[in-house]
Amino acid sequence: MLSYMASTMALAPALAPVIGAGLLLFFGWQAIFTLLALYAVAMLLLLIFAMPEPLPAERRQSIQPSAILANFRMLLTQRTFIGYTLTNATSFAGLFAFLSGSSFVLIDFMGLTPFQYGIGFMLIVAGFFVGSLVSGRYSHRLGRDRLLQYATLMCALAGTAMASLAFAGVYAAWAVIGPHILFLVGFGILMPQSMAGALAPNPQCAGSASSLFGFLQMTVAALIGTLVGQFHDGTSQAMALTIGLAGVLSMASFWCLARPASRQAETRPSPAK
Repeated sequence: MLSYMASTMALAPALAPVIGAGLLLFFGWQAIFTLLALYAVAMLLLLIFAMPEPLPAERRQSIQPSAILANFRMLLTQRTFIGYTLTNATSFAGLFAFLSGSSFVLIDFMGLTPFQYGIGFMLIVAGFFVGSLVSGRYSHRLGRDRLLQYATLMCALAGTAMASLAFAGVYAAWAVIGPHILFLVGFGILMPQSMAGALAPNPQCAGSASSLFGFLQMTVAALIGTLVGQFHDGTSQAMALTIGLAGVLSMASFWCLARPASRQAETRPSPAK
């Protein structure tokens, strides 16, 4: 289910750059923020008037800060949760690095127009869409950890290939977009599987686990993504190196943290009844 949700979510970032480029071309940059404001108001109205609360009243709990903090403390000491969360967060950092630096690299350095950049971004997000469908299709057949083996390897190879091309002096749009399509296929497989791995052992605090998973994803990605800005030299090297580092760290997080913790949990004897 998470995989198919992710594939649906991919439609928004696929269409957004093309819509943004069209608004910029025909109406000016102010139109982008006007559309965002109108969209936000529309979503708020839908949330208030058209989205009922799905949780039955008898199962709802009042928000207790002490209980939430206790859940966070427990999750941060759970190797399974940390392993799968870092596997996702470090690979997401590769996407974050691309979002941070790709417009400067592809438009300012390589000379693409905003519309061409939007088309390239659309192709990249199509990779995420394909990966999400693959994840949903083969999750029962191959299992979570087998899919994560393939996905993290794909991210590491794609990121390393992009960095190698950049440092070899291959400054062409295909040398950035091509490897990142492969990276996003891997991330499309990886994201729902790592989320399932992090949340499945914690059904009693699924809300806390989900929120901490998202917080750590954004925090780690932001920290790694700052490398693009710190070391940007006008070429694609800093961005490509950061994406390569993100892919390698994702694979290392899976093999060194998530997989051992998962296997240990599977072999642990169940308590006697």
